[in-house]
Amino acid sequence: MSASPTSPFVEALVPPPDPVECCERLRGLPHRLFLDSAARGSRLGRYSYLAADPCAVVRAPGPGTDPLATVRSLLAPFASAAVPGLPPFQGGAAGYVAYDWGLALERLPAPVYDDLGLDDVVLGIYDWVLAWDHVDAKAWLISTGMPETDPAARMRRARERGLCIRRLLDGESHVRSVRLPPSLKATADHRDGPPQRTVQPALAGRVVARPDLGEGGQADPGPAKAGHYG
Repeated sequence: MSASPTSPFVEALVPPPDPVECCERLRGLPHRLFLDSAARGSRLGRYSYLAADPCAVVRAPGPGTDPLATVRSLLAPFASAAVPGLPPFQGGAAGYVAYDWGLALERLPAPVYDDLGLDDVVLGIYDWVLAWDHVDAKAWLISTGMPETDPAARMRRARERGLCIRRLLDGESHVRSVRLPPSLKATADHRDGPPQRTVQPALAGRVVARPDLGEGGQADPGPAKAGHYG
């Protein structure tokens, strides 16, 4: 295990656990993201990633919003160099950008029917991730301590979150995740003027931080589509 005010909390998982089994053990956490490499041994299939319970979720229902700018602003205070020797995605934004979000970038005819009823963009801000290097047969738990900005508080949160996840991987099903700072339990509407921060549930086109996980877990809304944005 390692952590410092300028680096994430990192624990090598020895021996490397099975990624699919880890995903199943985290089934009670919201917004599970599983990026599993099926083509082992190739340049594109070297790494697998698993994350859940993001500290914030950015959604865009369609044209008229700029979710990528919102993601950049959320991550800017935590910009840092990657830890050498670990897989490249070590926490940050991950999720999906749907084809229909192209209407925000190009002048194209809008669909007559919204047959899916899904947001065009959903990106979680993941403060921790399980990462596998299949070539070297190694795995790590990486916890960044986001959204804390004070170095000591960030290091403490990184360690506490990492220990909670490790307990879940070890089979403890009733683990309360670390509570987020109240200042981040808010939504920010980016559609009409400057963001207005209020404590309320997530709404379309807004940013929402996840509350803490209650006893026994929460219903999993389903894994995000493949693709990660570090």
